[in-house]
Amino acid sequence: MAAYHYLAIDQGGKRVRGVMEADSERQIVIQLRPQGLTIISIKKSPGLSPSLAGRSTLKLEVFKPRAKTKDIIVFFRQFATLINAGLPMVQALATMIDQTSNSSLKEIIGEIKKDVEAGKPLSEALATHPRIFPPLAHNMVRAGEMGGLLDTVLTRVAEYLESIENIKERITSAMRYPIFVTFMA
Repeated sequence: MAAYHYLAIDQGGKRVRGVMEADSERQIVIQLRPQGLTIISIKKSPGLSPSLAGRSTLKLEVFKPRAKTKDIIVFFRQFATLINAGLPMVQALATMIDQTSNSSLKEIIGEIKKDVEAGKPLSEALATHPRIFPPLAHNMVRAGEMGGLLDTVLTRVAEYLESIENIKERITSAMRYPIFVTFMA
């Protein structure tokens, strides 16, 4: 058996840190999930915990391609599925990095993962990217973290973004004909 450090959020939204002995990370998830804890990260105890270094690089995002709304919707849906399956949040984010094809979104998910590993709540990590994640999305995630229903809220965020995208598409298609008639006249 090895010692594992874990970081989780309880149903009241409070962060819970602890050390537990188990044979695997999966065993820790199985033991903590019934207690109503949403696992953020699990790390095998190496003896000395590594110090977390802050990021001090300045990035110019003016010419960077923006992540598409459909990619963000897929991200929220898949992330909700992984969290619902009991994966720790950091591991779920790492899986999302591997599965995302959009390079811009992949980089943003990597930054979110680093923030969560550093102890930031997911909602704060999302809020640092306002061009990608609308304020309603990270506020809903904050409510999900506090209520212990993160997987459900992530699915609702995806549904909300889908409805906004559908409205935009309908407006665009409704405007095509009048613009076409105006140019033909």
